[in-house]
Amino acid sequence: MHGQMPRGRGGWSPAAEGGDDSRRLIDSDEHVAILERLPRGAALARKDDLLADEVAAIFGLDSGRAELLALCFRARSFDAGRAEAWLRERGFRPVLFVQAPEEGEN
Repeated sequence: MHGQMPRGRGGWSPAAEGGDDSRRLIDSDEHVAILERLPRGAALARKDDLLADEVAAIFGLDSGRAELLALCFRARSFDAGRAEAWLRERGFRPVLFVQAPEEGEN
């Protein structure tokens, strides 16, 4: 579930197409709520702190449109229950919710 794609804090981060960039689109210390299936051929981008502090949005970019595909919650700020409650309170219904591994499970 945890991709090897680049990301950056605070700005848009498009996914890399290979290369030696070791940054990630989704970090192993994040809970991930998948909201939609990835459209074929779409590029991915991440925007940190868009909807709330410590909540990143992952978008699929295709034909000039951006579609919200997933939300990532920093485990240091959100335990899994709090992340799930945050989603419910805002009307999000993930198709899949993946918890970050516990400390030492990586």
